[in-house]
Amino acid sequence: MRDIFFDEKFIRFFKLSKIETESFLYPFLLFEYKGYKSISSLGYQGVIVKKDYSKNELEDFYKKLELFRKENGIITEFIRYNPFLKNLLEFPGKKVSSTFFIVDVEKDPKDYFDKLPSRTRYSIKKAQEILRVEINRDVGILKGSLNYKNEFFYDEKSLKNLLNTPFTIKLSAFLDGKEVGASLFFYSKETSYYIANFSNDEGKKSGANTLLIYEFYRYCYDSKIKFLGLGGGFRIDDSLSFFKSQFSTRKKEIYHSKLILDRKVYDYLSKNINENYFPPYLKDVNLLKLSNTCGESD
Repeated sequence: MRDIFFDEKFIRFFKLSKIETESFLYPFLLFEYKGYKSISSLGYQGVIVKKDYSKNELEDFYKKLELFRKENGIITEFIRYNPFLKNLLEFPGKKVSSTFFIVDVEKDPKDYFDKLPSRTRYSIKKAQEILRVEINRDVGILKGSLNYKNEFFYDEKSLKNLLNTPFTIKLSAFLDGKEVGASLFFYSKETSYYIANFSNDEGKKSGANTLLIYEFYRYCYDSKIKFLGLGGGFRIDDSLSFFKSQFSTRKKEIYHSKLILDRKVYDYLSKNINENYFPPYLKDVNLLKLSNTCGESD
C-alpha cells in the first residue's frame, strides 16, 4: 500500500530526516528546542517495512537509528503509528492513542450516500441546492484554520506553499460566488486524509463542511483511492468525533510510542509543567517552527 506520509514528495517538501535501508524507511521531523534535539512523527508514520528482511538487516537498521540518536543527542522521540499500514516495526511502550475514523471508499457515491444517517443526507441535499464546490489552490477562507493548532502549517505562507504541492487538494464551497467553507486533504495513490477545515457563519448554516466531505468521497471513488482517514476528536465522544463518525464506515484504535532518551534533560525542560502532551514543554509550539521546514519553494 502507498501512503502519503511515506511518499518521497511529502518527505522532501517538509524536509524530513529519514533513516532508510533496502528493507526499512523511517521518516521523521527533527527539531531543536533550547539547544536540545528531538524526533517526532509528522502525521502518521513510524517505520515502514519495504520488503522481506533478515535478522542482520533488522539489526543494521537499529544500529543506524541508535547512531543517529547518539550523534544528534536526541532527548525524546515520539512515534504516531500509521493507521493503514500494518508492516511497521514497533518501538517500546506502544500504547493506544485515540480513536481514528475511517471511510472505506468501496461503494458507488450514491450507495454510500444512501447509507449515511438521515440527518447527514438531509444536510448534504440542502447544501447541494445552494452551494457550488470546486477544487482550488488559493488560501482563501482556509486562512481561518490558522486560529487552530495544525502540525502541517503555521502561517499563511506555509499554508500557501502546502496548497501548491502535488499531494494536497483543497475543496471550496461557494455561496452566491463567495467562499464560505473549505477543506484540505492529503492524498496518495491508495490513502487520503482529512487535514483541515474552516467555514464562516454562512458556511456553517448551509452545511458546507458536510457537503465537502461527501464531495471528497466522490473524488476518492473516481480516483480509485481506497481509504479516507478522518482522524479523531479532541476527546472521546466530543462534537468533532460525532461529526466525523457520521461519515465513517468503521473506526479503529491508533497507537503511539513516547520515548525519553535523556531523562535528566527531559526533567529539566519539563520542570513545573504538568500537561497531557509529549513532550510537555512543547504543547503550544508548532514543531515545524523549530525545524528547518519551510517547503520546496523557500
